[in-house]
Amino acid sequence: MIQLVASNTQSEGDWNSDMWGAVSLWPGDKVYCGRPGRGIYFTNAETIRNFATSPQDLWEALQVPSHAQHGYRMELEEYMVLYPVSVPAGRCRNNGDYGGGGGFQYMIKDVDQLLTPTGRVLNLGRGAHLEV
Repeated sequence: MIQLVASNTQSEGDWNSDMWGAVSLWPGDKVYCGRPGRGIYFTNAETIRNFATSPQDLWEALQVPSHAQHGYRMELEEYMVLYPVSVPAGRCRNNGDYGGGGGFQYMIKDVDQLLTPTGRVLNLGRGAHLEV
């Protein structure tokens, strides 16, 4: 059921829906979101290690377009999971206009109830892929 909700949510705008599954996150797990402008899409440390050699490489792996005025976001904020939860998740594959994909994404709608910021911010211009 949560996979269908994720698919419908993603396809509401100018996006094609990715193939969503469900994963369990546990207290203490870490997830990462672009900043400024936190949304409901998060990624994991593996995606950062594999793709964050530059801001463009990471955002293209997550198929997030560059902002018309500000370009790609330069920071990621780290969040810690507070409670056991099952969330929609999957590889970014179906929005090739925004990059080659391959990054892993979570959709977490109840951010304020399920996550807390750790205070750690990764700078994509300074080797974030080496910091996780």
